[in-house]
Amino acid sequence: MIGKFFKHGKGSGGSAVNYLTKEGPHPRPDATVLRGDPQRTIKLINSLKTENRYTSGVLSFEESMSADDINQIIDSFETVLMPSMEKRVAPLWVQHQDHDRTELHFVIPKVDLDTGKSFQPYYHAADMKRVNDWKNLVNHDFKLSDPSAPERKRTSSFSRALPREKFEAVQMINNAMEQQISAGIITNRQDMVEALKKAGFEIAREVKSSISIKGPDGGKNIRLTGEIYAKDFRFSEETGARIEASQREYAANTGQRISETRERLGRFVEDKRQFNQEKYGASDAYDLAASRGLGFDSLRRPDVDERLPVERIDEHEPEVSRSEGPVGEPADGDNVAHAEGRERSNTNEQNDGNNGVQQPEAMFADLLKKLEEEQDRGPSHRM
Repeated sequence: MIGKFFKHGKGSGGSAVNYLTKEGPHPRPDATVLRGDPQRTIKLINSLKTENRYTSGVLSFEESMSADDINQIIDSFETVLMPSMEKRVAPLWVQHQDHDRTELHFVIPKVDLDTGKSFQPYYHAADMKRVNDWKNLVNHDFKLSDPSAPERKRTSSFSRALPREKFEAVQMINNAMEQQISAGIITNRQDMVEALKKAGFEIAREVKSSISIKGPDGGKNIRLTGEIYAKDFRFSEETGARIEASQREYAANTGQRISETRERLGRFVEDKRQFNQEKYGASDAYDLAASRGLGFDSLRRPDVDERLPVERIDEHEPEVSRSEGPVGEPADGDNVAHAEGRERSNTNEQNDGNNGVQQPEAMFADLLKKLEEEQDRGPSHRM
């Protein structure tokens, strides 16, 4: 699981909520309101006079998550992020599901519902370490993929602000090139350039840390970044051995690392709770950690009786699924990865005899066409 707070929190409540719940004029088919009332959220955000009116972000999982696990993760996130203030704010939670990937989007209007005064849920400099410790414990306790593990560190990267079609194209290119590297077909920058050309892409620019390909739609170039696109990239048996050694060391230190993280997170949350009590007059009565059974010895509860209220978005206004109320959503232009579809063919002609590894020209047979169609469809606001 990875988490991200979006930079933007301006604009109307309608644009924020519709970004999560609709696809053009129609309800978004893969969106489910988990908590909050989108219509009340719109009104609440629009009522605020401050320039920055909401905090938004996403928790993104490679795995398909159960309702019980989702419920526990949301509870612990709210407690860690806003200790003693959980009942005085109104987050909107909307789930997006794409194949086996789960994304939990949240929007928190920046207001204390008890007093009507401004409330800031997240300051990056002050809160980032606490939230990161929480993320690491969730990944461990729920046995989720760990993005900090050496084998998970990406050799390629991409901008999450790309339109959906280009975003998926970059993911597909990265996956294909990494597959070619693992098979020993690509070993350096020159091999990479030749593979991209062979796949039908036109190289627009080569610099020290990246390669740019021309956009087939005539728009902006698409920049490919990461270690594998760097000018000095070399892959060898020594590279693989170094990664394996890092994996063993990381696994051996897991127990001590998790123990230290639990102790540190407990201190961080207590400090934040005291801060909220002093600044906002938060009462222990609003501290839900104990009532929710959340202890930092484990963020996962063994027995869960409560079930998530879920509501599929349809043509009607959604009812309030939780009495706590209103909710908001991410700002326009924030695109977060969730699409991981890979187009593969199983024909022998496309495998071309390279140990089952497809050649770039086979893998990208339809990719250029899809990118060319992007401009006709206009900018996409889907994740």
